[in-house]
Amino acid sequence: MAITTHGGAAGDSKSVEETLPAAGFAVAEQIGTPTAQGQYKVHERGMREVVTDKGYHSGAGLAQMSESVRTYVSVPQQPRRNWKGKTEAQAAVYANRRCVEGERGKSLLRRRRRVAGASVRASI
Repeated sequence: MAITTHGGAAGDSKSVEETLPAAGFAVAEQIGTPTAQGQYKVHERGMREVVTDKGYHSGAGLAQMSESVRTYVSVPQQPRRNWKGKTEAQAAVYANRRCVEGERGKSLLRRRRRVAGASVRASI
């Protein structure tokens, strides 16, 4: 997990470009660290998924994030989009939508809402 701070003019879909790599490095540092019970709580391949609210939803942002992680980004209500010349963004948006609409995605987003409501919101 990582927290980055940005000025009020920085949008979520832009700030994630800095926060996501920071979170990846933080997770990678924990890979070889066992818990008190001798188990490893971080997957050996590092960060595999990211769960965010709809502020992080953008075609280009999802395309960039999906290169390294599986995304579960809440889908805002949007008008029909023109995908001409944006095949990578379209594929990333549709893949994210499939993830979000599945049982695992719904569960992760519910969990994110509970955590975000109980504490100060983090960037990711």
